[in-house]
Order: sequence, then structure tokens, then C-alpha cells
Amino acid sequence: MPLLNIEPKRPGNPGGTPRSLIRDPKLRKEIRILKQTKVLQWLKTEIYSSPEILALVLGFTNRQSVHKTLAAMEEYGLIRQGRVAIVGGHQTLWGITEHGQAMAFDEGKDEEPSGKTFEPGRISALRLRHILELQKLKWQAMQAGWTGWKNCDRGVKPQKRKDFKHRPDVRVIDPAGKVVAVELELTFKAIKRYAEEVIPAHARQIYVEENYQHVLWVCPTAADVKRMRNLISQAQEQIKRGSSKALEQLAAYREETGVKRVFRFGSLDDWTQQWEGRPEDRTKNVRAYLWNRFYQASRANKSFESQSYEEQEWMAATDHELIQQTRTDYICAVKERQQEEEAKQARQQQEQRRQQEEANRRYAEEQEAQRRANTLMGKVSKLFGQ
Repeated sequence: MPLLNIEPKRPGNPGGTPRSLIRDPKLRKEIRILKQTKVLQWLKTEIYSSPEILALVLGFTNRQSVHKTLAAMEEYGLIRQGRVAIVGGHQTLWGITEHGQAMAFDEGKDEEPSGKTFEPGRISALRLRHILELQKLKWQAMQAGWTGWKNCDRGVKPQKRKDFKHRPDVRVIDPAGKVVAVELELTFKAIKRYAEEVIPAHARQIYVEENYQHVLWVCPTAADVKRMRNLISQAQEQIKRGSSKALEQLAAYREETGVKRVFRFGSLDDWTQQWEGRPEDRTKNVRAYLWNRFYQASRANKSFESQSYEEQEWMAATDHELIQQTRTDYICAVKERQQEEEAKQARQQQEQRRQQEEANRRYAEEQEAQRRANTLMGKVSKLFGQ
């Protein structure tokens, strides 16, 4: 009988699972902690998220791997799962617990655990899609070199329409160091609302309050971006026919800064590319923004420490040293300015005293001259009188 051709057995599974399996318990623990840290750092501020977004955060493509990681964290009491009813079904969410917040804060930075936790019953189904899309934008921004992320509506109580002041969805810093207000437009507003509320609010926050330097509208598709441009253009035409100062403020801002495109537009696919400038200028531009923020704080009689904390809350940890350095430099500049003003006032007071002394001296000399003249006239009068 012919011999059977038997191939030698390959070590491990042909798919490579045993080779990729990490057998070192210490290394497995480190990887598990790293995964948990990524999730906790994300949920520390976002509070809850979808499995799809957490897969992006973890860098996983396999749904089972994501679920396994999240389920293990749930067993440790770090996060909990919940379902929110939406149109056409339910949305599964994972959110942070009190224990998770306690494990997420950094003891070395003198932080305190946040009291915000995941409460499925308090989530608005109407805003859920918008919130999750903003989270996707945040992840895209982090991958593209954008830094900082401030959800401007978070923690703000709802306002009545007559007292309503429009706020952007997010403030973020682009790779060139410019602070950008992001508006995620999943649904369009009426032209009247853009003209009467949105654009005037942006003009005020850009030119007067100096909260940011550009506005970037992000729409789902390229076709939506084209429509968005048209809506903003029509709204600006409507403003021209009214009495709003918004366009004057924007024109003044362009003239002072040299910025041409204050309003920018992008789709979900390309919005992170909608920036101008050089990454090498990032530090200079962020410092200029912070300098203006401290100037605004001084005008409002707000403490510099409070302003520093406010900026640290949303800016990247890598910028915290720059915040403190800019604060120190601004305080030094203010003191130097005060010293210069005091020295100037002292010189002015000294000059005023000198002028007063000179005036007194001249007056005294005039009085003495007048007295001598009177004495001489008296003697002359007596002489001729005799």
C-alpha cells in the first residue's frame, strides 16, 4: 500500500488564536486595565454612550469583544447597561456609575469625582441621536489632531423662548490652535431663526465676548452642506434688511483679525479638514485666545484662578501648563501695567507739584515786586509832596 501523505500538524489553530493569546497573567491584567481606563475616561465626561462609539474608543471591530469588555466592567460595578426607547425600537447604552466615577478621577491632579452618573430614565429620546452624533464628532476630532471639547449645552437649564440665548453645540480647538464653535445640523432651522437668533449670537460671542474665533456647521452629507450654505446666505441677506448689528460686528472682526472665512461648513466625512493655518502656530494662537479670556475675566471682575479652572475643564491636559503660564504672564503684565500707571501718576503729580510751586514762586515774586513798587511810589509821592 502506498504511504499516506500526512502533513505535520501546525502548532496552534490555523486562525492564529493560540499564537495571539496572551498567556502572561500580568500582561493580561495590564491590557484589561488599559481597556477599562479608556472606557472610564470617555464616560467620565460623556456619562453614557452607545456600543458602536465605545468600539471606536476601544479600537475594536468585533462586537463580541466590545460586549465582553463592557460586561466585565459591569460586573465590577464600573458601568451599567440601559435601553432607551426611540422611534422604531430601542437604543442600547452603557453609562458610568458612582463607583466608576470614583475610579475615573485622577488623584494626582487634585480632582474630585464627578457626581454625574448614567440614569436611563432621564435621557431624552428626542436628543439622543444628536448627542451620540456629537460623540462621534468628538472621536473624529481626537483622531484628526483637534483638542479640547466643551459641550456648551451640558449643565445649562432650559430657558424660555423669550430669554433664550443661542449657544453652539461644542467648542473645540483645531490643529492650528484656533477655537471653533461647532454646530451639528442634523435638521435645519427656519431662515428667520438663523437671522434673528443664531447668527447674532455667534457675532456677539466672536467679536464682543471672544469665546471663539470661527463657526463650523457640520451636516450629514455634502448635499446638506450645500443647502446649509444657502440657508446662512439667505439669513445674512435678511439681517441686512433689519436693524441687527451682527454683520457689522463680523465685518469689524474680519478687519481687525484678517480672517476671511468666519463661517465654515463641512460634512460628517470631512469636517475635521475645515481649518486653516499652520500647526506650528498652535501654541501662539492658543496663548492669544487665553490672553483674551483673562482680559475678559479682568473686565468682569472675575478671578484669574476661576478663569483658569474654567479653561482647564474643557481644554486638553497637554494645554494645562500653557493655561497656567499664560495666567502667570498676564498677572505679571497687569502688575507691570499697574506699576507703569502708578509711576506715570507719580510723575504727573510731581509735575503738578512743580508747576504749582513754580506758580507760587512767581506769584510771590510778583507780590514782592508789587510791594516794592508801592513802597517806591510812596516815597516818590512823599518827596514831591514835600
